[in-house]
Amino acid sequence: MFANSPILGALRHRPFGTLWAGQVCSQIGDGLYHIALIWWVLSKSGSGFDLALVLACSYIPSLLFAVWGGLLADRLPRTRVMAVCDVLRGALMLLVALLAFGGGLELWHLYLVAALLGTAEAFFTPAYDAAVPWVAPATLLAGANALRSIGYDTSDIAGMTIGGLAIAAWGPALIFLLNAATFFVAAGCALAAGLIAGERRLVRAPAGETSESLLHEAAAGLRVVRDTPWLRVGIVACMLLNILQNAIMIIGLPLLVAARPGAQPYDLGVMLALVAGGSLVVAVVLGQFELPAQRLNLMFYGSAIVGGLAMLGFGLADAWWMCAAGAAIYGGTLTAGSLAWTRALQLSVPDAVFGRVSAVDNAVSWVFGPLGVLLAGALMNDATAAAVLTIGGASSVAVALVGLRLRATLAMDGAIIDSRFDSAPQPASRQAARAAHRAGC
Repeated sequence: MFANSPILGALRHRPFGTLWAGQVCSQIGDGLYHIALIWWVLSKSGSGFDLALVLACSYIPSLLFAVWGGLLADRLPRTRVMAVCDVLRGALMLLVALLAFGGGLELWHLYLVAALLGTAEAFFTPAYDAAVPWVAPATLLAGANALRSIGYDTSDIAGMTIGGLAIAAWGPALIFLLNAATFFVAAGCALAAGLIAGERRLVRAPAGETSESLLHEAAAGLRVVRDTPWLRVGIVACMLLNILQNAIMIIGLPLLVAARPGAQPYDLGVMLALVAGGSLVVAVVLGQFELPAQRLNLMFYGSAIVGGLAMLGFGLADAWWMCAAGAAIYGGTLTAGSLAWTRALQLSVPDAVFGRVSAVDNAVSWVFGPLGVLLAGALMNDATAAAVLTIGGASSVAVALVGLRLRATLAMDGAIIDSRFDSAPQPASRQAARAAHRAGC
């Protein structure tokens, strides 16, 4: 089975394999960087607020520029947009490394760099989302989507397992420099992937285009979401689930582990690795199959239900092994739901607006993420962590059940968005996939 799996097929497909290899390299660098950043900020100021402010500085620009990032991804060759963003991020990280080596790095430098990194991310993410169907054939999209998840999981595991050791051995400055190098590698791979795939996409601006018409075109993704009930409901569900599940788990899981008698830092590392490991296993398994179009709705909302039940288990469990099982299950549900949602978008959203719809999806889904983390932090302590996890799990189950039963979401299994954009040229992979989807395959 594995010899002919879509995952191995996607890896062997040179355009996607090249693009993916560069991104995995960059994501591993990011995993190490995040550990180094946390260590440097806390050792410099000892303030959790300063750390939160650095993270907020990177997040806010990614929201403000999301629509424009989507427009650029729909007008220009997407792999080139990715490469430019990676070069800019690499240059910023190189500057941080040089300042750290020279002893001149200050917190305000990190605030500014974080804001610029977030701006680049606003243009990079929709380009990456929209590039995958161009560089991977329709028969390998399941494997390509799974490999993206595997790349994120691998970087998380690498960051957790070797990040602390690397900082202790080399110091944060060298980690910053290493992260800069991974961005430049990723940029080269993105350019190579575009050349191999023959990407020549360039949508020229209409003659006489004004700022008003440009804004109207940039907002096309918002109009598609507004006019598509299952997409609109799904994005709102993602937003709520990110608050009720992800935000609470980010704060609650460490607190719950730390509150156990005799808990050690190793226990938290194992628990976080189990979340990433569960996600990795599900990505590998689901990557062997073409996800059935008629079950995407059930898979997306069903994963959220199982994830909520796993959170309930965290809150009620007494034994360590029950928490460990819940962590692995929760990680698996995150990936299963993400793969179902990604596949629905690839089958349904016209390529001419895919970047803009992806930008709206990412921005709205995570718009209250930081607020959810802050709220969870205010509500939770060693004594209340279990109760808040239980409430969050039960609430997320309720949200997913409502979403599953709404008539609007049933179209997620069979509807292709028909709009004036649907006549735009499609990559061969999307033409084949959409034709099969219309035929009910």
